[in-house]
Amino acid sequence: MTGATPPPIKPASTPQRQPLAPSIRATWLGRLRAGDIDTINQLFIGLTIGHGAMFGWLHWLGPGLNPVGIYSNAILVAFLLLVLGANRQQRLSRETSTWLLIGSGYINITIIVVTHGGVWSPVLAWYMVLPVPALFILGLRPMVAVVAGAAATVLAITLAQSHNLLPEFQQANSPLAWAFMVFAVLGLSVSILPVLYHFMHNAMVSGLNEKNLELQRIRDQLMTEQLQKDNFLASVSHELRTPMNAIIGFLQAIEQRPTGDAQTQEMHGHMNHSAKHLMTVINDLLDLSQMRAGKLNIEPRQVDLPKLVSDISHTFKPQLDERGIQLRVKIDNNVSQWVMLDSDRLSQVLINLLGNAAKFTTHGWVSIYVSQAGLGVVRFEVSDTGKGIAAHHLSRVFDQYSDITNSTRRTYGGTGLGLSICRQLVEMQGGDIGVLSQLGQGATFWFELPLEACEPLAQPNTGSHDTPALDEIHARARVLVVDDSVINRLVAKKLLLIDLPHLQITEADSAQAALDALASQRFDLILMDVVMPDKDGIEATAHIRTTDQKITIIGLTADVTNDVKTRCLDAGMNDVITKPFERHVLVNRVKLGIASSYAD
Repeated sequence: MTGATPPPIKPASTPQRQPLAPSIRATWLGRLRAGDIDTINQLFIGLTIGHGAMFGWLHWLGPGLNPVGIYSNAILVAFLLLVLGANRQQRLSRETSTWLLIGSGYINITIIVVTHGGVWSPVLAWYMVLPVPALFILGLRPMVAVVAGAAATVLAITLAQSHNLLPEFQQANSPLAWAFMVFAVLGLSVSILPVLYHFMHNAMVSGLNEKNLELQRIRDQLMTEQLQKDNFLASVSHELRTPMNAIIGFLQAIEQRPTGDAQTQEMHGHMNHSAKHLMTVINDLLDLSQMRAGKLNIEPRQVDLPKLVSDISHTFKPQLDERGIQLRVKIDNNVSQWVMLDSDRLSQVLINLLGNAAKFTTHGWVSIYVSQAGLGVVRFEVSDTGKGIAAHHLSRVFDQYSDITNSTRRTYGGTGLGLSICRQLVEMQGGDIGVLSQLGQGATFWFELPLEACEPLAQPNTGSHDTPALDEIHARARVLVVDDSVINRLVAKKLLLIDLPHLQITEADSAQAALDALASQRFDLILMDVVMPDKDGIEATAHIRTTDQKITIIGLTADVTNDVKTRCLDAGMNDVITKPFERHVLVNRVKLGIASSYAD
């Protein structure tokens, strides 16, 4: 079989902020509207300089020259001009700019209040304006500090005025100009606040948008990398199943040959065990990638539950007997025999739990107990007399790559994914899973599934060890094996001839070769590989069904995903077997297919 190449992955698109047009961006107002921090700092400094200049002019128009007010503003303006010049090399922070603006207002309001009536001055109320930019731009704590400073200043002015320490208030030389300038300066101070808030808000939103875009880009990159990793795992697992089909298949064929060499039998046993262990690792990786991609589905069907449990336990009995460990199986009488469930997923959970129990048990017993836990709920328990689990580790037993699974992997081997996959499979079926254990006293892994009782299936359990018998005529049926891999064709042929030595098997190395053979010969059954070059097995099956609806077609595939199986059945295949296949499963399905062809 030729490996399928996964489709290329398109990175997720990252939304981009639309830039301003170059003509707008080039202007100072355009940069301000875009939230450019340097331009906002220039606005801060410019407003502060203008604020100081206006207050200086206000002092000039006041009742006589006030050298304190004029000089203080002149010093402030000169300082800010120096800062503005230095800002070309080093940007002034918005916090510093805001404090300069508040400080300018504070100095000028205090000078006007002290020289123009003290607590009776109408300008006193404008101390309450100063906390507003502090709140909008700096936050709550700076605002509280500004309010406390203004309150302390008002208290000091009140005490000074009560002790006649303030200069005597004199009417302005030009009352109208004075009133207008007071209104203009204070109006300018108030109008600055919404302008500053608007531009600072734009700058903040712009900064948040840039951070969100960067986070979105990083997220998309991580999602793409995760998808690539999952596809890689699925592809590697898929490709490994093809050569494993040959390894496991030939091991099964060799197993049927009688030999008196004990050393050869021992080596064969080790090879068989290693091959099955490798398949467990491959299946864990494939299941993990499918779960992450959301491609693992649950497909309930009619299942003989006691027989399924018996078949699963049967696979562990030889290795447990060899080690002197007793296998106990008990199913309560009130458990329904036929239920609706996904037998593949239940088998996977039980095999994982039984495999762990067998791995950690050196003496004593391993048991499976199935009981009715409630209306429509069946409880499964896998217990052992192994080393047990410490209490502080129980909560992390089902986690991927936890410290307990890492320690176990180093000592006993495995991927550390089995129990995590079990939990996900049980939860996908609407059930719950847990563990009861004490260190040195074994462990009991349990899970409960909601299972609905159903009517018996007409042809139950096609994958069991019990195979239907064929009469002499049917045993000589003609079978067409279609696969582009000569090794896979040989594996299928060898395994079939062990139990059905009189089958007449014809090989085809492509879909077109199969169609040509069908045009010149009659066959009772076709074993059709799904993925082949030029024309795949699904296309070939659809073509065959246009002229022949009777012949049994069984698909062979290393792809275990449900969508591939669905496509095969929709194209007209009667059954699908995944690689690597067990001999008894292959032989049983072929016998049923031959019997079905003759029955029709």
